[in-house]
Amino acid sequence: MCRFEYFSEDPLVAGHMAAAITRGGQSRNGVGTTIKHFACNNQEDNRMGSDSIVPERALREIYLRGFEIAVKTAQPMAIMTSYNLINGIRAANSNDLCTVAAREEWNFQGIIMTDWTTTMPRGGSSSWGCIAAGNDLIMPGDIGDIEDIKAALADGRLGKQELRACVERMLVGCFGLGAAGAAWATIAAQGVSFVCGLVHMGKRGLGFPFAPHNLRPKSGDMAWILKVGLPLAMQDVLVHFSFLAIAAIINTLGLVASAAVGVAEKFMGFAFIPSSAFSSAVATMTAQNVGAGQRKRAVDSMKYGIGFSLVCGILICLTCQLVPEALIGIFSKDGAVITAGAQYIRTYSMDCVLVSFVFCMNAYFNGNGQSFICFAHSIAATFLIRIPVTWLMSKVSTGSRLPMGLAAPAASLFSVAVCLIYFWRREKCVKIF
Repeated sequence: MCRFEYFSEDPLVAGHMAAAITRGGQSRNGVGTTIKHFACNNQEDNRMGSDSIVPERALREIYLRGFEIAVKTAQPMAIMTSYNLINGIRAANSNDLCTVAAREEWNFQGIIMTDWTTTMPRGGSSSWGCIAAGNDLIMPGDIGDIEDIKAALADGRLGKQELRACVERMLVGCFGLGAAGAAWATIAAQGVSFVCGLVHMGKRGLGFPFAPHNLRPKSGDMAWILKVGLPLAMQDVLVHFSFLAIAAIINTLGLVASAAVGVAEKFMGFAFIPSSAFSSAVATMTAQNVGAGQRKRAVDSMKYGIGFSLVCGILICLTCQLVPEALIGIFSKDGAVITAGAQYIRTYSMDCVLVSFVFCMNAYFNGNGQSFICFAHSIAATFLIRIPVTWLMSKVSTGSRLPMGLAAPAASLFSVAVCLIYFWRREKCVKIF
């Protein structure tokens, strides 16, 4: 059942011995321990080709139990995965092993690494599969691993957020860089993505001619970019500043209210994704059709964008009315936070319907080069309606967070009115519907 490197066939004995040695070693500054081989590494012969077929109960009670004890009681710096397959999946490529069991169930805080040359034999563990599974460090690593990861990033098999997570765990957990490590990990991941993009474009081409002289600034083009881009940049800065003001108001209401609103805002960030995605498409199609002299097509693009966004917004809003506790419960298990957050998103979710109009009409205006109106109504709605309404509701609402969620829909309703008036005047009463 166990190889010569292991403490015992008894998972209880092996787990507590590993935990004791881990605590002893890591009590010295700069010392970390690695526990191995994770998992079911039951034979020395053909250890890169063997497949351990293990039922779920036996896997958890016998083969994973020792690792679980060591992780939960000692938090080793690292875990090393094994060469073998487990129920047909290589240990180094197993998300269930590296992420679900170790991190989500046992709250493992360190890094996970491969055994040496795990990815080198043909047919062995895939390099990008290690990253996707949450295996942070490929040992010893070679150019083949790099090329495999770059190719997977380029074709979408591997997401840059998965790569970033591995780098963050290395910098934060292994090197003890804390929050600064997370920041450096984000920068590194963006850098890798940029390099991969350059390599991909170098191999596939851009699809249009490009030479150094194209980088020379042209005053006319730069003036147009500034005219369109500067209001949008200012809008983003001021709106994000307003969020700080709103957060300050919420924080005066206590820890539960602050946590509830924070959780609700995270959920609403996801809820706005459909409208945001459709608005991006509307902006692109508007600019293309206006440039081609097809203004009616540009208006149609906005109409369809609003329609599709509206369907998604209504569904999200209805879901928030029916099961708000279940949605907030995804992010928090605290009963008071769930109750307050559910009250907040019941009214806040109405904004999902209204932003269907705001986002897509903004996109249409931006595609026409009319970004100043987007800046003007967004700033007015935020500073004249959303922040004051949030402050007022924080004073008059006692206990319930239901009224506070009205601030965002009220601001969006104002923006919808401004956008409709501007559109009808600008387009000389062209009907949207």
